Amino acid sequence: MMQEPLKQLFRRILTEIRCNACAAPFISNGAAQAERRFPLDPLRNGAANFFCPDCLDLLFSQAADFCRFCTAPAQAKNAGNSAAENLPENLGASPCLFCPPKPCPWTAGVVFGAYKEFLRDLVLRLKFGKELSLCHALGNILALKVEAALLCAVDLVVPVPLHNSKLNERGFNQSHELAGPIARRLGVPLEHKALRRQRKTASQSGLDYDARMKNLSGAFQAAPARLNGANVLLVDDVFTTGATLAAAATELRKAGARNISIACLARTPRER
Repeated sequence: MMQEPLKQLFRRILTEIRCNACAAPFISNGAAQAERRFPLDPLRNGAANFFCPDCLDLLFSQAADFCRFCTAPAQAKNAGNSAAENLPENLGASPCLFCPPKPCPWTAGVVFGAYKEFLRDLVLRLKFGKELSLCHALGNILALKVEAALLCAVDLVVPVPLHNSKLNERGFNQSHELAGPIARRLGVPLEHKALRRQRKTASQSGLDYDARMKNLSGAFQAAPARLNGANVLLVDDVFTTGATLAAAATELRKAGARNISIACLARTPRER
């Protein structure tokens, strides 16, 4: 009969995995450990399957509340905001002080965390370091956030596309990799052919919202046959000014999407 210490050794070997951020080994019952520490936080519990306790703490130090409509960092709610008149009824939330008076091209949105420090480093690694395992881990965390926080129905998930030249250069589309776990979690199709980037654009870095919208004019083309009145969840990695998502969502709506919601892993800080 196998001695108990040897049993424990084999059990550890079979259950030990490596953190997707620092590669340190940890036991894959991290979710159970997190549940004991954070019994009311299923998002953190799920994330504990992919990150060691130290990296989990760093990751969730960037997690924050965001407006469930415009995705701005959470502020005091403004019941008198005229944006409320343009929102669907019974969504269970109210607009924030940053919600624009005119409706966004999307109905609701979900963001995991602020684009700074540890989360920013992870995003840069998955985009430019081609760390697809990290992309898979963060996609699963965003999927848990979407499942818990999204206010609208979803029929299909659409990633923000890259132009073919950028896709060939990078080798993968990070938005597509993030969108896959979300589609699986929601049990809906991942429709990467519903939207394509038909025109190569100049770098958006350093441009404000209006300049980005001008740069993106005519960049996207949607496929009406793949939309047909669907409720679409549009997925991107980082929300900076919102111009890319706005341009993409506008094309999806023109092509027949019924409602559009958005999901992003991170959002850059926004000053009032």
